[in-house]
Amino acid sequence: MFRNILDRLKEAGAYLMQSRLVTLIIIFCVSSSILIGRLFYLQIVKGSDYLENYEYSIRRTTSVAATRGNIYDRNGNLLAYNQLAYSVTINLSTVENSITTDKRSEKNAALNKILDQVLSIVESNGDSVVSSFGIILDSSGTYQLHSQAIPKSSVLLQMSMEKEQ
Repeated sequence: MFRNILDRLKEAGAYLMQSRLVTLIIIFCVSSSILIGRLFYLQIVKGSDYLENYEYSIRRTTSVAATRGNIYDRNGNLLAYNQLAYSVTINLSTVENSITTDKRSEKNAALNKILDQVLSIVESNGDSVVSSFGIILDSSGTYQLHSQAIPKSSVLLQMSMEKEQ
């Protein structure tokens, strides 16, 4: 009896090995397992590396010149035009932190020296200083609205000793 069952199993195995359907199913299972293994490797094992590369590739910084055209009124008269201008900005908190003295008058003198050097460099290159901000600090330590252009000497810091106290 066991011999009969064993013979039938051998015949079924031989038939299955000769069948094209079984061969196709085995090939499908092997290829599916290879694809699932590769997907696991790419998503789980190497996923963070690919995410970083993707983020670097989608970020792009581009500088675009923001020039506008001339602006005319309805009669063709020029209202506004483009003129290239540069600005120099001084971060006073950074400059003040580099000055070692605690006396306000010495700090003001050092700041005035730095500002005078910057203005001299700008003017030595043929550029002009436009200082028409319109608000000045007068000798009494109060801010004043000044409607005319401020001369270069007024641009320098003029803080009074009263402001310190």
